[in-house]
Amino acid sequence: MKKYNPIYIALLLASLFLFTACEKEIEFKGEQKAPFLVLNGFIAADSAVSVHLSQSKFILSDKPGFEEAEGAQVELYVNGTAREKLVYAGNGVYRGTYRPRVKDVIEIKASANGFESIEAKTQVPDYPLLELADSSLVYTEENPLSLGGEPGTDFGYKLLHQHNIISVNVKDRADTEDYYFVRANINRYLPSTGTYQYMVNVDLKEVMKANVNLGEGFVYEMLEEDPDGTLRALRNVFADTFVNGKDVGMEFQFLSYIAAVKYQDGEKIMSPYSGEEEEYEISVSAMSGDYYRFLVSSLMADYQSENLFSELVRVTSNVKNGAGILGAYSTSKFTYRFKLRYLDSAHF
Repeated sequence: MKKYNPIYIALLLASLFLFTACEKEIEFKGEQKAPFLVLNGFIAADSAVSVHLSQSKFILSDKPGFEEAEGAQVELYVNGTAREKLVYAGNGVYRGTYRPRVKDVIEIKASANGFESIEAKTQVPDYPLLELADSSLVYTEENPLSLGGEPGTDFGYKLLHQHNIISVNVKDRADTEDYYFVRANINRYLPSTGTYQYMVNVDLKEVMKANVNLGEGFVYEMLEEDPDGTLRALRNVFADTFVNGKDVGMEFQFLSYIAAVKYQDGEKIMSPYSGEEEEYEISVSAMSGDYYRFLVSSLMADYQSENLFSELVRVTSNVKNGAGILGAYSTSKFTYRFKLRYLDSAHF
């Protein structure tokens, strides 16, 4: 059994007592402000208006999450005129039926018992001018034989895949300040079970040409809900600061396996059409300036929070007498859709 030096043990106990004795609970003596309403809403052109309403939480509160604001009166104004009252749909969400058009000025006014009334205003930007610049499609068969194929025999399988390079241009308007975010998806349409969507990671450093302001960093699912609940970090936001009035070129590369091809006696035998289709979707959205500034400031605040010695960053808000953001965006899309094939119950 190992013996320890009594002096070492005494010093260890003394140091533990020292650190324990130095702990002191400091009571908060500042003024705790009453909670206020927090409004968050992202208005999309041609989509029904929907906003989320909750209440703020004291910074030292140990209560998890934020309490939703139920029973509030939420009114929608369009171009200065009262349009409709939003209906509570649960979980703090209030929905309407009006579908905004581009250039509409959208204003939300909300009130609830025990809170000061709040209001926020934004304008729906025009659709981005998106055009196809170029597209190339290459089909390739993989060697050697695979998927159960037997090299040297009279039959086997090869995978057929296609490589699609799609180039698009965003024609920036010279007379306005424009802010964009870019997304890419692969959509699969199955006759029996419906549609599945897969988000493609977009890094503007890889897809953009020329000198473009790439924004301020990653965007953590602030743009749209993630279908599978997984947070994705996208370098997909930019302003037209350095490209005002010019074309912004982007090149996207997609790779898909579209068939398993059977070879028998040296002849290619294609499987019949399965009914499944796949689609490449490129979306470019123009967003309001308040939306862009909210994204940038919230990202910077998140980064700075990890550094104890950095100054705090105030997150941009356009909600009067409260907090949160009311932003707007309009989206233009380019899609390319094609058929898939089956063979022996394996699909690609």
